[in-house]
Amino acid sequence: MHLTNVRSHFSMGRAVSSVDQLTSKAKELGYKSVILADDATISGMTDLFKSLPEESGVRAVIGTSIKVFDDPTYRPPPKKSGIAAKPNHFWEAKLLVRNEDGLRALFTLLTKARSEENFYYEPRIGVLDLVKALRSDGLIVTTGDFFSLFAHCKADKIYAALEKHVPAHQRVIELVPLKSAYFDRVNSIASQKALESDSRVMYSRPILYADEGHDEARDVMSYIIGQGSATHPLRNIPYHRDLHMMTPADLEIALLEWRKHSGIELRDDTQSIVDDCLYRWEKQDMCLPQMAEDEFGELTRLCMEGFRARLTKPVFGYQPPADKLVEYRDRLKYELGVLRAMRFDRYFLLIRDIIDWSKKNEIMVGPARGSAGGSLVAFLIGVTDVDPIRFGLIFERFLNPDRLDYPDVDTDFMSSRRHEVINYITERFGADHVAGISNYSTLGAASAIRDVARIHSLPQMDYSCTKVIDQGMSLEDAKELPEISKYVALHPKEFAISEALEGAMRSLSRHAAGIVVAGEPLTRRSAVEVRNGEQTVNWDKQVVEDFGLIKLDILGLSTLDTLNLARAKIRERHKVDLDFTSIPLDDKEVLQAFAAGETAGVFQFVSHGMKQLLKDLAEGGRSLSFEDIYAATALFRPGPLQSGMTEEYVRIKQGIVRPAYAHPKMEDALRETRGVIVYQEQVMQIARDLCGYTMGESDLLRKVMGKKLPEEMEKQREKFVQGAIDTSGLDPERASELFDQIAQFAGYGFNKSHSVAYTLISYLCMWVKVHYPAEFFAASLSIAKEDELPSIVKDAEKSKIYVVPPCVNKSTDSFEIGYDAMREQHILYAPLQSVKQVSDNGVRSILNAREAQGGRFKSKEHFIESVERRLVNKRVQENLELVGAFCAIEPGSLDPRHPDRLRDQKVLLPNLMLRTVKASRPILIDEHVESQLEVLFDDMRKMGLDDEGLTVGPQPVIPSYGKRPKFMFITDAPSYSECVSRKFAEGKSFNYTLSSLKEAELKKSDGYYTALVKTKKADKQLSTEEINTWSSFIDAEIELLKPPVIIAAGGAIARHLCPDVKGGWEAIAGTSVYDVKRDCTIIFSPNPQMVYAKPDVQTVLDNIMCDVAEMLR
Repeated sequence: MHLTNVRSHFSMGRAVSSVDQLTSKAKELGYKSVILADDATISGMTDLFKSLPEESGVRAVIGTSIKVFDDPTYRPPPKKSGIAAKPNHFWEAKLLVRNEDGLRALFTLLTKARSEENFYYEPRIGVLDLVKALRSDGLIVTTGDFFSLFAHCKADKIYAALEKHVPAHQRVIELVPLKSAYFDRVNSIASQKALESDSRVMYSRPILYADEGHDEARDVMSYIIGQGSATHPLRNIPYHRDLHMMTPADLEIALLEWRKHSGIELRDDTQSIVDDCLYRWEKQDMCLPQMAEDEFGELTRLCMEGFRARLTKPVFGYQPPADKLVEYRDRLKYELGVLRAMRFDRYFLLIRDIIDWSKKNEIMVGPARGSAGGSLVAFLIGVTDVDPIRFGLIFERFLNPDRLDYPDVDTDFMSSRRHEVINYITERFGADHVAGISNYSTLGAASAIRDVARIHSLPQMDYSCTKVIDQGMSLEDAKELPEISKYVALHPKEFAISEALEGAMRSLSRHAAGIVVAGEPLTRRSAVEVRNGEQTVNWDKQVVEDFGLIKLDILGLSTLDTLNLARAKIRERHKVDLDFTSIPLDDKEVLQAFAAGETAGVFQFVSHGMKQLLKDLAEGGRSLSFEDIYAATALFRPGPLQSGMTEEYVRIKQGIVRPAYAHPKMEDALRETRGVIVYQEQVMQIARDLCGYTMGESDLLRKVMGKKLPEEMEKQREKFVQGAIDTSGLDPERASELFDQIAQFAGYGFNKSHSVAYTLISYLCMWVKVHYPAEFFAASLSIAKEDELPSIVKDAEKSKIYVVPPCVNKSTDSFEIGYDAMREQHILYAPLQSVKQVSDNGVRSILNAREAQGGRFKSKEHFIESVERRLVNKRVQENLELVGAFCAIEPGSLDPRHPDRLRDQKVLLPNLMLRTVKASRPILIDEHVESQLEVLFDDMRKMGLDDEGLTVGPQPVIPSYGKRPKFMFITDAPSYSECVSRKFAEGKSFNYTLSSLKEAELKKSDGYYTALVKTKKADKQLSTEEINTWSSFIDAEIELLKPPVIIAAGGAIARHLCPDVKGGWEAIAGTSVYDVKRDCTIIFSPNPQMVYAKPDVQTVLDNIMCDVAEMLR
């Protein structure tokens, strides 16, 4: 028996099983062949052939089902036009691949179906397109299943055209043995046509899911993809509920019953059709554009040029001594030999071409990314700026000569100009040779539960338990977790559906950075789709390599924009043309700034935890080296932090613990990190030194230890132990112990090449910040995201550099450096577009007008006359006036930094004006307000009672306040002690707030204390349901009290009051927003309970409370 009509989860919304699930079951049940024909895609092809190799005894046939429209380019007129749409009928052809020519014809046809001309909600082709594809003699066409040709109103005419233009051996009439009025009619017409025609006949029972009972899972998946609901009364429920993979015996019985039902007794040509489809996929050779006549010769020439240019002057402060050059020559000879043997010289020339063009066009390129820093060839030809010998980096971590893995040189470019790099690649190598890569998104364990629960309209609180499921965890393992076990007991049916859908394809998108560049038109190796206006191959990043296409990651990194802009400002102000690679890595001031944790705005080092790690490493006045800094980037990750590895490193650095080496032969690898395995490269070096591994073998060990695959780990243990015995004379027991110790740390080890490369970028940021602070802050603020601005503004102020409102004669589209002579302060003029309502086009209009007027406006009237009024309208002019942008040309106007302007500036220049608005009134609690509050509190108390007044849930905590409160203090939810006392501002946790009040010379009675949610949190994070239940109460409290100042002490209350606020507590703590509607200042604070785990937060609370006191004076 044959499976002639199989669809996988690549037919999104129609089928749900993966190719592997389907082929495994087909082998288990003993089928002879599997024909996979997904909807308008062949993305399951490699999975099909890999899971059904020739030795499996099951023939794999690949094809696709595709809709054939009367007019594939027709677009119905808009409803508003009043023009009636013309009929545009379709049927769904199935195409099967016979040979290589057929596959290429199919690639071309699918590309046509998804072209901008044809694609309209779904891929489409016309009959002419179909006939053209069939000319190759490499495809077989069938009349289709669900949307059969014989259901089309012009079936006779279309079939006659196929008979005329398509040979009989390429035509198949498909009979679908399902019982329904529709299929009865279609099969009757098809059988009659089969009797009259010389076309072959195939019986094809559709399979949309592997296992019986998964029909409902298939329905749910269609609702997930179509954004429907399983509870909607008008939802689509397919008629056929048994489209699973039957046993061959059951399928035989079903066919016999269908024949009796339909009366159709025709020959079955399935075997001859399967025999005709001889195509078998094999992994293809690498396909890149030719870069030179003698590519290896050209690469060698570039390396020798680089040897002379890069090793005869310092790069980042280091020039190898003469006696070291022999090592560089030997390393270069070795790497070139590997590249030649693996035929990767062309790849290196391609990457070098792209980077060289970018640099010549003043597009800043990152020093390196990922493991490419381990290649000396990459360094010498200018692909990276990381000297691998200087930093002890390993080539085999980048390219293993023992394995045929493709190289992967990921490259960072300025975010603002990344598109120019891609445009260059497309123009240089041809639009038909360049495309993006698909990204397959499947349902993981957590998303399977969430999506199924949402589709069934379950309460959000019921499935909030998915937060406990770790990335990569299966539902089978997740069931053991108490929270998930509880969900399973509550919703067994929904959980069963989630299990059926785990791993199912949810969406197809475009990879954010990956592109492929081919040496021949891409349609010879893939179907090319248009997604969001950009060409994309149908394969994902794993599959492209199977077709000989190498992924290039062209990434955008905004920090490079910051550095480039800072360099331009340094050149403009100081006439210094800065070469970043000339900066030494031992600058004492720079290293001291890292040691002090002064890293606001410094790439990779902005978080509170990272700052603390740097301070810990430098505790007791210890100096930090560049090695310590890049070690910090490797140590500040969940694995090392949770395992205690980071803490151990810090204790050794502080001198509390002495470095220890489990064996003398491990010291050379671990000396730099004081005996702690921090990097993956150290595992490789230990395997070589201790056990005699080659570096290629040690790279495989590193991969196995990182993934912890049991079977592979056992093989490696045997090799490691034997190697340790033979090379270092260890006894088996000790060698096995060492293997376990190394494996434990290896799982957390980081790529040293990447640590070094990315820390170079961090170091450059800090160098500019230390030596050119004004330029650094101007560039950082110009490039930073909105939620990053407050922390950078705050840090600039620590350096006595102040952000001021824009000035129409000084400001541009970025922050500009100036000097306030009256206050004797360095200042940064905010860009014009930072004012609300001022658009980028409006800024261009202002700058063009200013240039036309000789570089300055003489008065506000002169400004208004000069600009384009359409772009700089009255509203824009008013906002510029309110923030003080005209002060320099309006004599007698209020100074732009005057406190009376602050209210408007807080509203119109969000995240830039950090000063707080003075409180203009107290909170007035008179008899009327008091009585209204009592009513509100009674309503709160009723939330925990049923209709008869009996307690049914958590009891709410009631707000607390003094006689004459001056501010509101709002947390997300009450603390444990507040829940016990059922009153806010009580218990041990409130002591942190009391301490801050005392520091600011405020009294407890000065505050009104409450929370967004008035009951104990159900989970670590407040759910949407909890917030929705209680939010009306906090809104009512604020409306009654009309506070001049609100302290929002928590992320949930901050976002409830200010939905636009972005960033974690570290970014927003101490910043404020003036709320026009409520006429109050909202100042953001961390929750005081955080002090228990993070004592440094107390200082933040103290500073915030002092700011509040200043506002109230």
